[in-house]
Amino acid sequence: LLKTNGGTIMKQLFLCSYFAGVKNLFSDLNTNHVYAKAIELLKNKGIIWWYPDGTYRAENSLSRAELVKIMVWALGVDKSSCVASNRSTAAQLKTNGFKDVSTSDWFANDLCVAKSLGIIKGYPDGNFKPNKSVSVAEAAKIVVVGLAKQKLSEGNPWYQSYIDYLIQKNAVPTTVWSYTAAINRWETAQLISSFLN
Repeated sequence: LLKTNGGTIMKQLFLCSYFAGVKNLFSDLNTNHVYAKAIELLKNKGIIWWYPDGTYRAENSLSRAELVKIMVWALGVDKSSCVASNRSTAAQLKTNGFKDVSTSDWFANDLCVAKSLGIIKGYPDGNFKPNKSVSVAEAAKIVVVGLAKQKLSEGNPWYQSYIDYLIQKNAVPTTVWSYTAAINRWETAQLISSFLN
């Protein structure tokens, strides 16, 4: 084998061949990622977005507001005028539904749609808690109700029926280690894509 400063010519040829089919989906994520197909599917459908610096930040947790936005976009429903046209739901954003949300918030239209469709509920204290990280269990319920159109009875723990449904559909991301832990952005993409294929 012919030696070069970086190793051998054969090694370089192997690396060139290996990376020839690799492309960047975002500046910090390429098609070698474990959930690349799911992330690329959602990106191509305009369901997920990137940060201003061009990164996807796959390991970041997801807030409740972010998941609602992704879900509504995944459903492909018209959301442009929900707050303006649905006065009862818009009013509930500040009253009996989500007293910590303003109709001027960046996610207000998506939340309005999600509430109208019965996909999302607030907490018993009347708050939505938009910046709270979403757990795997919470994401499971929202996805099963929203995309699978299944409203299941809740037991003990409350989320078990939704997890069981995902298990039956082979839709639980393989990296999930706890259903009460926060779900990250790549796991969310894998979970949602399971119902879009």
